[in-house]
Amino acid sequence: MTVVSSTYVPSLKVVLELTDPHAYFNDVPVNFGPALFEIMNGMYDKVGSMKFAIGLSMRTPNAWSKIVELGLAAEAKLGDRLDVMLLGNVSLRFSPLSCVFLNKSMSTGA
Repeated sequence: MTVVSSTYVPSLKVVLELTDPHAYFNDVPVNFGPALFEIMNGMYDKVGSMKFAIGLSMRTPNAWSKIVELGLAAEAKLGDRLDVMLLGNVSLRFSPLSCVFLNKSMSTGA
């Protein structure tokens, strides 16, 4: 799963949904829902204190409302556990040099 090819679907009941089984291994498009945030919170509860980073894809920049929807959902579900939102078309598996980093406290004014 990469930031570039992932789409947040608030109504999705499963954690991940593969959308193109023939995709190149390095760019696998998936849909993900709120259950992913539940798993992240569960990891925090079981393993201990950690911070999370999420990516906000700009693959379709005209869909700005979808980007905002994901950012708001992540902040609501993860709260103070959300450390950073990465804005741009880059995989979290690689160095995010082409991203704009938005620290949660800077983006919300907190």
